Amino acid sequence: MQSFPSLLRSTFHILLRRGSPERIQIAAWSLPVSLLLATVGYALVHLLLFRVSGAQTALSLFCFIAMLAAGMSWITRYVPRRRLSQVLVAMLMMLALCTGLMAAIGLLPESRYGHWLAMPVALVLLFGLSHALGFALKRHQLFALAWCVLFAGVVYGLYLLLNNQLEIVFA
Repeated sequence: MQSFPSLLRSTFHILLRRGSPERIQIAAWSLPVSLLLATVGYALVHLLLFRVSGAQTALSLFCFIAMLAAGMSWITRYVPRRRLSQVLVAMLMMLALCTGLMAAIGLLPESRYGHWLAMPVALVLLFGLSHALGFALKRHQLFALAWCVLFAGVVYGLYLLLNNQLEIVFA
């Protein structure tokens, strides 16, 4: 089976050099660990870079995980199980690595340019995610890029809707 350092190397290769997600060898620990790392990174970016409250971070994390589960259940109709698990682990590890880097950017001293410094990392993440999704769907990367942007828009839209409703209810 694949060790954690080997999983990180494979993820870097997929993210930066357009490697195949077939490099990922699924083990019993790889999906839970990658999901945990991705959620921790996602939460740290919201807290350190975007500087939102803990409640809004939890709400955004809920929206992300709910839409991830919905997206993965939808995509199971089109992608074989083994390929889907490889791509899911690869995408979650890419998210964990890039959000960790963005959270580190958020730790820099008060800078008005923190969001601009994180933008290239977000673009590399989007490139890697669209490459992995395109591999899973056996479609062109631009098609997968459109789905990645749509996913991000749906997560953000759901977050805005729920945040607005919570403000109305608890105002």
